[in-house]
Amino acid sequence: MARSGRIHGLPTIADLLDARNVVRRYHPRTPLYLSPALSNGAGCEIYIKYENHSPVRSFKSRGALYGLSRLLPEERAAGVVTASTGNHGQAVAYAGGVLGIRSTVVVPPGTSSIKCEAIRSFGGDLRFSGRDLAEAAQHAQQLAADERKVYIEDGNDGGVMAGAASLAWEVVEDLPDVSVVVAPVGGGNLIAAISLVVKRINPQVQIVGVQSDAAPAVARSWEASRIIAVPCQTSAEGLATSFPGELAFQVIEDGIDKMLLVSEDDLRRNMRTALRTTGQVVEAAGAAPFAALEKIGSEWRGSKVVLILSGGNLAISDLRTLLTEAECPRCGR
Repeated sequence: MARSGRIHGLPTIADLLDARNVVRRYHPRTPLYLSPALSNGAGCEIYIKYENHSPVRSFKSRGALYGLSRLLPEERAAGVVTASTGNHGQAVAYAGGVLGIRSTVVVPPGTSSIKCEAIRSFGGDLRFSGRDLAEAAQHAQQLAADERKVYIEDGNDGGVMAGAASLAWEVVEDLPDVSVVVAPVGGGNLIAAISLVVKRINPQVQIVGVQSDAAPAVARSWEASRIIAVPCQTSAEGLATSFPGELAFQVIEDGIDKMLLVSEDDLRRNMRTALRTTGQVVEAAGAAPFAALEKIGSEWRGSKVVLILSGGNLAISDLRTLLTEAECPRCGR
């Protein structure tokens, strides 16, 4: 089936259904498992959606596959450019490889080596620029204009959002009576995508977003009902943004029920919690829903709660440091 061009506004229900079908064609269904270890301590049923089981060990491959599938023939021939702190970049490189589209990914220096290696392994042209994601994005946009390529912006592309929403279709199919969905929030594309599907099916489901208090731009914007730029100092690459995506914020403003801020220490401690209770290596952004459970899980007693484990790209050196901290009473628990 030929795609009809990029989605520049919010995806319609027809787009969301089409994205579900396209992603299903290229992307494995990720598991949703009950966690007895977490449920027993929380007084509710805790389920984990394991997006680290995707081809790029992150949910991002869903959005990239559908977003790139919507390109017109001349756009495919020109190639795409994007900016990323890692997971979105490798997803675009992966999707480009699957669909035969050349990709250029701009990342700020200091981006995780494991993510940079993955971008290259999927065939992406990796370039470094800027002090942070915002500056990398400025360079990527200029590069796209200079080389007449398509700029793919995570958080501001309707096709990427619709693709990410395929995750939510799987959740409601596997757990129709879900009560709460908890997702990490960077620029906001994931939680906006989840809301577009889940709230249409059951408006009573509570959608909870989690950010680091070292990168609280979306939480502050949600509180103020307008986009606010806030300095970003988090070490969690998947949460590292200084402003919400404009398109994503149109959904977030009224489509989610709670925004929670957790500390950097909360994230690191819950990376260990995730490893202990699920056996999975989780990057800091993926640990954010576990930190939310630790912080406000008592509010969900008797509910069926889904934690979105959004990604598991963690360098061995970082894992070693994380585990060493657990052995030091002053460093971690």
